[in-house]
Amino acid sequence: ILLIWAPAIFYRERVAFNLAGASCQWPAVDEGNGARSSDPSVHVAVVADPQLTTYLSYRELGRGNPGLIAVEGISDAYMSRAFRRAVLSNDPEHVLFLGDLIDQGEWIVNPEEWDQARGRFDRIFRWPRRAWSGDVHATGPLDDGDDGVPRDRERPVSYRTVHGNHDVGYSRHAVRLRHLHARHEEYFGSTNFVRRLGGVDLVGVGAMALDGADDPGARSAQTNETWAFARRCVGEPARPRVLVTHVPLSKRSYEPGTCGDQRTSEVIRDKTHMSSTAGGRRIEIPRHDGLGCYYQDYLRPATSRRLLDKVRPTLVLSGHDHDQCVGTHEVFASDATGRACATSGRSATEHTVGSFSFLMGNPRPSFAMMTVRGACGMDDGACPAELGTGGARDAVNVSLCFLPSQWSTFKVYGALGVITVFA
Repeated sequence: ILLIWAPAIFYRERVAFNLAGASCQWPAVDEGNGARSSDPSVHVAVVADPQLTTYLSYRELGRGNPGLIAVEGISDAYMSRAFRRAVLSNDPEHVLFLGDLIDQGEWIVNPEEWDQARGRFDRIFRWPRRAWSGDVHATGPLDDGDDGVPRDRERPVSYRTVHGNHDVGYSRHAVRLRHLHARHEEYFGSTNFVRRLGGVDLVGVGAMALDGADDPGARSAQTNETWAFARRCVGEPARPRVLVTHVPLSKRSYEPGTCGDQRTSEVIRDKTHMSSTAGGRRIEIPRHDGLGCYYQDYLRPATSRRLLDKVRPTLVLSGHDHDQCVGTHEVFASDATGRACATSGRSATEHTVGSFSFLMGNPRPSFAMMTVRGACGMDDGACPAELGTGGARDAVNVSLCFLPSQWSTFKVYGALGVITVFA
């Protein structure tokens, strides 16, 4: 029996993750617009929706329930192995998170419980703890000597993240939960940022605040601050921009097949109401009631258009969906004042990255690998501007990397359990 179990466990818990990392390749950047194959490049790992399990994830189990403890332990171990063996083994210079770091984190009000959940996140993803807003860096060896990560040198790895709904809540709750923004930014940095990365500008926006109250006088401070930040981006950028948002932009079509061949579930349609049950009665919850969003699968169409017109990206990175999706958006040409015109300009490709967790309904957890031409990092103050606004493919490129299926692991262990019982 041991001769059967030992190889199976070794393969499913170690080798499978090593193979996943080895199968991932940093995408090449086209040698157009004057680019040379010898030009330096920057590598960024992009992780979406890890949503660490908490007692609020499965309220019916209750705190301290053995089942909940088992789920937390298995999920934490899976993501820790995946991050070390598949992500860090590819030696990224930067790690970018697309939000939703801790599941139901917006409802964790006890400081001790929040610190415990945050501590788990720090350990799993090697987040270097800094109690201030801004870039954070991991320095020193990237592993503890037993995870397949290169140990031959020390170098800094910078981390950034945007806020998700499980971090700070939806815009309808912004006033009541406004302390969450301060708490999240204290530990994970600002969600609105511009960072020069190689030959592009990385533009992060607080998507959860964008669809705030329709009445300007009733908008939250976060909504006003986020749109003020977006307005500062108006005008044709000196370098190509990568827009980073937790919530995807609205789509041209929600028909089957419009997300590409790497998607494993049906395309989510943009809903204006969500069905729920309260007190045994079925109720319809509006997406937006004029004061903000109770939920949303996408930014509203007008919000998406407005954001595209201001940031004018060549590439968009988003999460929230939990599954993979690739689409395009039209970026209108701008006039001499930087305002968008009603004429076709160019297109921007949006990559919605699937969840890093196997518990989020995605049978194929994944992360993205982004290559950016140029040598500047997120914290560098002086980057060359000579790359211009050329197409995205000669400045930045993105590919997906898929992780091992934990559900397949459960099936293997189940089959071995049956063999063990009847052997």
